[in-house]
Amino acid sequence: MPSRLAFIAAAALAVTLTACAPSSPEAATGGDAPPESSAPAPVETEGDDDGAAEPEDEPSLTAVPLPDTWPAVVPVVDGVIVDAFAVDSGTVFWGARVVPDADLTEASEQARAQLEAAGFTLDGEAENDDGTVNRTYASDEFRVFVNLSTAPGEEGVLYNVQPR
Repeated sequence: MPSRLAFIAAAALAVTLTACAPSSPEAATGGDAPPESSAPAPVETEGDDDGAAEPEDEPSLTAVPLPDTWPAVVPVVDGVIVDAFAVDSGTVFWGARVVPDADLTEASEQARAQLEAAGFTLDGEAENDDGTVNRTYASDEFRVFVNLSTAPGEEGVLYNVQPR
């Protein structure tokens, strides 16, 4: 079972990288000047043109673009990208959280179809307690961890991309 152990270790690393990434430049510096980063500035999403107010139970989302260095061969599901970063610690790693347009089950299948169409193969999967499935995909160039989060305020499809 080395591949399952590798998947679990890689998933733990992916979760650690995601959990350790600051939610904003101010959080990373304690309110001082933001550090140099490849993470682009947030872009406000525009509402519907019909002028209708958004329901109070659905907060508006602030979209951010993927980092300029995000590998073009790694697609993300349709939705609003709410977190995205690149970490260069001698090797560049990338992460993103997308609040999908579809429900998480459909988004998981969309991610699978997109990554397989881009030449990635399923390398491992593990079911979570809530029934969602985390998956690892691999190509000659990258390993992509796709995790589903159902935690309140953290819902979405989490991507962690590592070079091979």
